[in-house]
Amino acid sequence: MEMVFPVTISEREPPFGYVRATFTASGLSSAVRARLAVMALTCLLLGVGLFATDWLLVRRERRAAAPEESSFCIDEASRHVIIRGHALELPPKQFTLLACLAAEPGRVFGDRELLESVWPESDYADSKDVKQCVYLLRRSLKCAVDRPEHVVRNIKGHGYRLDVSSV
Repeated sequence: MEMVFPVTISEREPPFGYVRATFTASGLSSAVRARLAVMALTCLLLGVGLFATDWLLVRRERRAAAPEESSFCIDEASRHVIIRGHALELPPKQFTLLACLAAEPGRVFGDRELLESVWPESDYADSKDVKQCVYLLRRSLKCAVDRPEHVVRNIKGHGYRLDVSSV
């Protein structure tokens, strides 16, 4: 019986050598053959254990070295919104409102500023339209965020702000 084990330091590098174990059992008693079989099985299990340990260490290194993915991304050119890996299809007004708030996360935007950004051409839009659009935006965010009211926050008497830390 012959067994060959590669000797490696990590999965990324090729093996720098091999260990070859050869067992011949001709002319030996059955007790010795059984012991040799146990030794061969032990070597095999040791090799598998070392491979599994190496594989887990390499996986952990990759996870630690991988850049953290952004949980919130708005691409104004393609009009895509990705939150926690969920791609959202937002209607134009909701997208414009979210993009306006995301331009300066944490800053409070008043109704007047949001009206000028989201409805620049309308003489008839008012704070009720902003409130309705925020409501619909939060409803759209619900599929990606547990508590959308914590993402698009209402600052009573002042306006709205985007809280990216809640994403």
